[in-house]
Amino acid sequence: MVFAVREIAGENHWGHKETVDHLLDHTPTHDMKILGKTVDQLKANFLEGAFNDSLSHRELITHTEAINTRIHTVTSNLLKQSVHPEIVSNVLFGSWLRILNLHASIGEAYHQKMEFYFTEVIDAARKQVPLLFQESR
Repeated sequence: MVFAVREIAGENHWGHKETVDHLLDHTPTHDMKILGKTVDQLKANFLEGAFNDSLSHRELITHTEAINTRIHTVTSNLLKQSVHPEIVSNVLFGSWLRILNLHASIGEAYHQKMEFYFTEVIDAARKQVPLLFQESR
């Protein structure tokens, strides 16, 4: 799936057209611009020390297991409440995309563009999934 995000975010892993770069820039509202600036500042402050490998391998495994358990519990409960599975998957994908963008230091304005064109991003990701399984052979 990381390869799909590379394609979507513009790294162009397979030589395809980038999904987001060729789309028209949307005009963010004044509030979106302020939010974008604030998020970029927060990310800069957060990222200064956030990924400095301060967790031991065992702590990382423990945190990952706890997060995965929480994600499974929440999504299972949503599905039991008859929330449509595609809504659940879109929320998970959107959250995952946000985290990857944080780690890749992608600017908030670009992330907002990805959110604005979320349908196109999802469609591009779906097209990449079969290619992931081809590469793993």
